[in-house]
Amino acid sequence: MLVINKIIVVYLVAINVVTFVVYGIDKHKAVRSKWRIPEATLLLLAVLGGSIGAWLGMRVWHHKTLHKKFRYGVPLIIVLQLVIVLLLSSCGSNAAKAEVTAKMAYQGVDNYCHSVYDWSVAEDSPELMYVEMGEENDTAYQVLFRSYTGALVLFYVDKTSGATKIVERVPVLNVEEEAGTMNIYDYLK
Repeated sequence: MLVINKIIVVYLVAINVVTFVVYGIDKHKAVRSKWRIPEATLLLLAVLGGSIGAWLGMRVWHHKTLHKKFRYGVPLIIVLQLVIVLLLSSCGSNAAKAEVTAKMAYQGVDNYCHSVYDWSVAEDSPELMYVEMGEENDTAYQVLFRSYTGALVLFYVDKTSGATKIVERVPVLNVEEEAGTMNIYDYLK
């Protein structure tokens, strides 16, 4: 999901810079009475995500500010695009996710462990490697993964966000260290 977000941000920055520059070029051509960029193209750039660049271009270059379809159209496009973004963000992210249950925490950690660790050694001896529920408090579930080496990996799954802290523990050596984070939702099918 993060890659898609980065692509969207890069696209929006690029389209807005291009739109801003195109408005400047059109203003430059207008002052010199040269061939102009069609108004439909200027508005299309705004609709395709360059609405902020169009609005800034209108302000900075003092261009198309007297034309009603630009004076009212570009701000309207901005408002509509913001509404769309708000609707999409409320449909997809945490708003659509229910609170994490113990079953979800277990399943997500189990899926994570099966995707990260080699389980072939446990085929003949399942007691060597396993995932089990640990303690629970008001804010998080603890899910435990036991490796065939005897090392333990503790997953602390936040009940509301699904953010999961990973802690590795080697009981024989009395060593414990934080091993990173992940989000349980990324491993639920």
